[in-house]
Amino acid sequence: MTQTQDRATVVSEIDKSARIGLSSPDYRRKLVDIARGATPGDQADHLADRNRRWAGSQRRLGR
Repeated sequence: MTQTQDRATVVSEIDKSARIGLSSPDYRRKLVDIARGATPGDQADHLADRNRRWAGSQRRLGR
């Protein structure tokens, strides 16, 4: 599926509202650090938190 500009805008709004930072290097760095054991935590818990925040932002924004 090709992402349209409108869809990209929606994703960006949800990402900003959820404070996830999908395009931020810190987002990927944290996942890698958890996977290699350099940061405490569990990958499943980390992603579950991101999913919860994303879903909450979608509801708040009506998306």
